Amino acid sequence: MDPITDEYMLQMLPKAKAYTAVILKPGPKAGLEGADKIKWGHGRRNFSLRAEGKLSIVCPVMSPPFVYEAYPCRSFPGDALP
Repeated sequence: MDPITDEYMLQMLPKAKAYTAVILKPGPKAGLEGADKIKWGHGRRNFSLRAEGKLSIVCPVMSPPFVYEAYPCRSFPGDALP
């Protein structure tokens, strides 16, 4: 593999596309009545976005309902999940 030069990095950085990374965590209201219905609706929306081609993958969280943190991030052309 060729070394990654400063020039290469400077050339690639402007090509990065904006994304949002969402980190899911169990929240303090995870066990409240009705939380499962909200979670199910969220899952339905994710499947709809996937069917429309707007969401690449759907990753159900196998833990109690959650709160989340969202972080702006960037990725490069050609990057993809395996």
